[in-house]
Amino acid sequence: MKTQLMLKNYKLNINLGWDEAERQTKQSVYLDIKIRFLETPKATLTDKLNDTICYDELTKAIDAFCENKSFKLLEHFTHELYKFLQNKINAKLMLQVTKPQPCPNLEASVFTLGDFLEDDV
Repeated sequence: MKTQLMLKNYKLNINLGWDEAERQTKQSVYLDIKIRFLETPKATLTDKLNDTICYDELTKAIDAFCENKSFKLLEHFTHELYKFLQNKINAKLMLQVTKPQPCPNLEASVFTLGDFLEDDV
């Protein structure tokens, strides 16, 4: 049996932008995290939170990781956060970061990085 946990549209405010002036004001990005468990979590049988991943703890850890950091590029931010998540979670991961309206006439820019992508079977 294959199992996957998806965390969708987690809003995160980070210092992001090519120039220093842009990085002075926090900007919103949205995270989609897919976690493919190597083994079915015990919580499917036990109904205990400590037998799976606690969303609250994970999102607080992400907030703390980003708190005093600054990033020039969406790609670099995604890579750094991906490495952080790899150290916290023993599973295959896919991280997608969306920056809404990065410039006029562009709805969003999206960067995806992971052990698998949507096209992978």
